[in-house]
Amino acid sequence: MTASHHWGDLMGPTPLPLISGLEKPLERIIATANGNLQRIVSSWSNQKVSVIVKQNIKDQSRYRRSVDLSCGGKVFAHADSVVTLSDAAIVEAVESGRVGLGQVFRQFDLLPAFELQSVCVLDGSLERRYVLKSSGIRCDISEIIDLNCIGNVASQSPISAEVEDAHFGDIMCGTTVQVMHSQKYTPFERVLLSCNGNVVRVLSSFVNSDLWVNIVEDGNASKHRRVLIQQGDVVLCCAESAIDTEIECDDYGNLFGAPGEEGSILPHFELLQAFKNEHLHRTYLLTGPQIRITVHETFYFTG
Repeated sequence: MTASHHWGDLMGPTPLPLISGLEKPLERIIATANGNLQRIVSSWSNQKVSVIVKQNIKDQSRYRRSVDLSCGGKVFAHADSVVTLSDAAIVEAVESGRVGLGQVFRQFDLLPAFELQSVCVLDGSLERRYVLKSSGIRCDISEIIDLNCIGNVASQSPISAEVEDAHFGDIMCGTTVQVMHSQKYTPFERVLLSCNGNVVRVLSSFVNSDLWVNIVEDGNASKHRRVLIQQGDVVLCCAESAIDTEIECDDYGNLFGAPGEEGSILPHFELLQAFKNEHLHRTYLLTGPQIRITVHETFYFTG
């Protein structure tokens, strides 16, 4: 992976040794999901994912939150979170009820850092512990995911994926998860089309290998950026980006800042177009204050 920043993994890479014991691609993709488990499962299974809040209580300076996630009417995951708030504005917004606890990253545009602490698969369930943290908030999360429930049912038509309560399973959304639901794509293709700043992570997890992000054109002069995502000499994806910003920056790949650091920005994601011919294609937007990036990706590898 190159040292320069890029938009293929906004929240930074996860060391592969942590997931070397997982045999199936979906297991590895779920294990490294960094605030987008809900989106991934919804795309893979071609089904709406609902969040059921079981507990949300304040314990001194912390909140303890428990949720179930269901897909096709079946609960497939349980998540327990300990959320510590240290920023006065965030505390006031949550305690006043203006912002739900699961919406803090989105409402305050905070780009969190992700740290996978442990993961294992036992008797068809994946268990993992990880941290999402940014300026003023830290979430310690434990999940148990029933892998056998995922993908057992498929819809025959596109589905609305509105969320009853925002969750750390899709931190870039507000109240709607924009995912690709269509029978004409494979489960992995739907996941790729719905990626929101994590395509390198998803591809790397699928092939179980570190990838090289080859920045062919950095965009610093022309505001046009071209990146190849490679496994050795094999190109898995080509991304062409048009950058619209007046912000002066030495590295346009770092426009949204460093994950978890003060001043970093969690961008908004909008899928504009997707289609498949010889290869898989999509066009999407990443936007933030004074930042608008239009990205077109061509996937040469889709599993």
